[in-house]
Amino acid sequence: MILYIHGFGGSKNGRSTTLLRKHLNFRVEGLDYDARDPEAAIEHLTEQCEKYEKKLNYKDFSNNQLLLLGSSLGGFYAAQVAAKIECKLVLFNPSLNPEVSLQKYKGTEISTPTGERIFKSEHVTKYDKYSGESMIKTFETLRRNQFGIDLITTNDPIVDPTYSQKICKGFSDQTHFKNINEHRLTEEAVLASKEDISKYYHAIWG
Repeated sequence: MILYIHGFGGSKNGRSTTLLRKHLNFRVEGLDYDARDPEAAIEHLTEQCEKYEKKLNYKDFSNNQLLLLGSSLGGFYAAQVAAKIECKLVLFNPSLNPEVSLQKYKGTEISTPTGERIFKSEHVTKYDKYSGESMIKTFETLRRNQFGIDLITTNDPIVDPTYSQKICKGFSDQTHFKNINEHRLTEEAVLASKEDISKYYHAIWG
């Protein structure tokens, strides 16, 4: 099973989730979070993963077949959760310095599990604690266990891929660069990544 964490302003049953379900030969479930409070969001996403773990009746996260796929801000959250529960991970154009990338969205209205809300400067500040050394430590945990693969488009128009490449370096021997002008998981991006995701999934569990 693939659990998908959407980007900023998205929703668990949005277009990206629909495209993943359409093109991947796996069960795909979307997860929701409130981007205004990252600490609470990480806890909430972890709880959602645990619920799926119980439903699938696996003994523990280290041996189950759950795979987290996160795109954009969802990549930040997927990395945080995967480091906590030790499940496999796929990142697509992850926003790994959200304290920077979210600056442009201050004052915008976003979807949250409890309705439409305004994203404010104070919400961006809450991401500071996950930057720098904290983010490096998260990926050191991921590196030790070789938990995943990283998919980056070389012409990302939204998030500068340079920082993500620097942070992800060494976290896996599977970093794939896609020469497309996409940031979001559009149909073109999903199709370009389909083979890499499928190969990784089958390489783990056959």
